[in-house]
Amino acid sequence: MPSDPLKDLELLIRSRHGLIHLATDEEERASTLIQHVADRLATPLFRWTRIRGLGRVDLESAAYDTEVPTKAFRHITAAANSAV
Repeated sequence: MPSDPLKDLELLIRSRHGLIHLATDEEERASTLIQHVADRLATPLFRWTRIRGLGRVDLESAAYDTEVPTKAFRHITAAANSAV
């Protein structure tokens, strides 16, 4: 039985895994898949980059001082809201 990446990812997120690593050469496809799952779950989607830091994909601004991964993880740990 073939695997359904959308259902697999949604199951991992619903199971409250704190970190999910996607190894892929298809970054755009993976981003679309993650956005789709976040939309299905009615949950905000965040993205981290070294330049911008941690921010919601639908907003211009990013969380202050989250460009360093350890600071971004501290911010995520302290956040009270659920998100992807």
